[in-house]
Amino acid sequence: YTSSALYPREIKTMIADYEPMQVFAGTLFSGILTTDGKLLTFGIGNSGQLGHLDKADSDGKEFGFLYIPKRVDALDDYFIENVSFGGCHVLVTARKKLMINETDFKIEGPCQTFAWGSNVQGQCACGADQQISL
Repeated sequence: YTSSALYPREIKTMIADYEPMQVFAGTLFSGILTTDGKLLTFGIGNSGQLGHLDKADSDGKEFGFLYIPKRVDALDDYFIENVSFGGCHVLVTARKKLMINETDFKIEGPCQTFAWGSNVQGQCACGADQQISL
C-alpha cells in the first residue's frame, strides 16, 4: 500500500457504491466528493483531518494511516456542497438532509460551514490552538 503510484490507476477500493464528482488533495491526505453529497477521505490523519472522530488506524496505532477511502460519517445528515482541503485541515459547506424514504432525500435549511483538523494557526476558526474533530 505504501509504495509510490508511478502511473495513473483507478481507485476502486471502497468506492463502488459511490459516484465521484470532485477530488481534493491536502498534505499527505486526499478526498473524494460524491454526487450524493458524501465525502470520503484517506491518507494520513495525524491532525484529525480525515474527519473520522478518532486518530487511530485499524490496528489501534495512534495517528495511523487510512489506506482506503472512508466516508466521513459525522456528516451523514448533511449534503456536502463544497469542500476545500488545506495542509492538515478541511472546510466544507453543507445543507441538512430531510429523508423522504430509505434512499431519497431533499435538501433544506441554510448552508452551514464545518471545519476539522489542525487549528494551529486558527484555520478551523474555533479560537483556540487545538485540533478539531467532527
